[in-house]
Amino acid sequence: MSSYLPRTRAASRRGKVAVLVAVLLPTVLVPILGLGVDGGTLMQDQRRLHGAVDAAALAAAAQLWRDNSDHNLISSPPPLTDAAIDAALDTLDAHGFTSEVCQSRAVTTPAVSSNPRVNGKGGTVEVQVTFLQPRSFTRIWSSADLPVTVRSVARVKNFSQGNGILILEESEDRALYGQGSGQLLVNEGGVVVNSTSPAAAETGGNEIVLAATSFDVAGEAIGDRYFETPYPQSGPATPYNGSTPVPDPLADLPEPDPTAFVNRSTPHGGNSTVTLQPGRYKSRLSFTGNTVVTLEPGVYYLDKGISVLGDVTLKGTGVTLFNAGSGTANNIQLQGNGVWSLTPPTSGTYQGVALYQSRQTESQDTTMTLQGNGGAGLVGTVYAPTTKVLVTGSGTQTLGSQFIARTLEMSGSGVFTVNFAAPKAPQPPVIELIE
Repeated sequence: MSSYLPRTRAASRRGKVAVLVAVLLPTVLVPILGLGVDGGTLMQDQRRLHGAVDAAALAAAAQLWRDNSDHNLISSPPPLTDAAIDAALDTLDAHGFTSEVCQSRAVTTPAVSSNPRVNGKGGTVEVQVTFLQPRSFTRIWSSADLPVTVRSVARVKNFSQGNGILILEESEDRALYGQGSGQLLVNEGGVVVNSTSPAAAETGGNEIVLAATSFDVAGEAIGDRYFETPYPQSGPATPYNGSTPVPDPLADLPEPDPTAFVNRSTPHGGNSTVTLQPGRYKSRLSFTGNTVVTLEPGVYYLDKGISVLGDVTLKGTGVTLFNAGSGTANNIQLQGNGVWSLTPPTSGTYQGVALYQSRQTESQDTTMTLQGNGGAGLVGTVYAPTTKVLVTGSGTQTLGSQFIARTLEMSGSGVFTVNFAAPKAPQPPVIELIE
């Protein structure tokens, strides 16, 4: 059975649709089309503006670093220079966001932010632009341009000049870990953790104190025992999570050639006073009791590490201890209740390096242990790029000027101070977007 509409009724319906379209086209359909076109254009221009503002902030931060000859962007925010402003504005011009098409273009330093990790910090540059987006179809409602505001914050930081502790491990949990009731204080320097783990840095308990000028973590920091130095005057610190990992600034530092050293005999126990000469020691150096050990200036190549226990006094000026040994029995182990007083060379290949653990360490169990219960005075860089460093004890110690290690753990009840001393030769800066 079939059905059909009479020709007159069909024609009538087509006529009604035509009338409806004629009525809706200028009042509804065209405005909807206009919204779609203008909305798409707006989104496209907003993406272009984001890219331009990001590039402008990075350009200004790079110029800010070049304009401050001491490159110290941490202790006091440097003033904004005309060259840095020009670098940002020139970048915006190059992307087509000139002053003629923008309502405002502002460059400020330090950045102003609700994030305490960013607000007022040295080396931060904020660029904010309000672009006037021309209307197309939607001009039937308003002739005014659409303002689009985009903001970006970049930071420049010379890590070799700003960080007392650099953790190189890229993925492990607790790459930096503090537990116990002690304090690890980094004066005039920050802390960087390269691990991208959600628990890259952690403080356990409610007594441990990790204090530095800043905390930059590629992953996330958990716990709430982070503080700013000087401690306790400066109060709590907020670690910056998601920061850019930092390359090893000493990656090109060569390892000593063992064949270039004079072979030295290992002293036997029982001597109350021992004086050692630089050279290669194929057997493990081990000192206990009340021995006083004096290291003459130079580089000590240790095949199987060194162990200092008991009430030993260990002292040396212009000394670098390089350990080629691996495993728990061949590590660098400075412990006990004695006094350490070691300073690194002031010139030459190993200038500023006090302790150097080989990159070729085979055993993951190798741990450099610095356990001070007496009066430790260690100056210089502690460099263990593939090794864990354990800092523990109950005394008040000065432990180095900088730590660069695969991982670092701090425990015990002591007060351990790292008096950061920047290398004389500045390293290339790290420039990153942070907001």
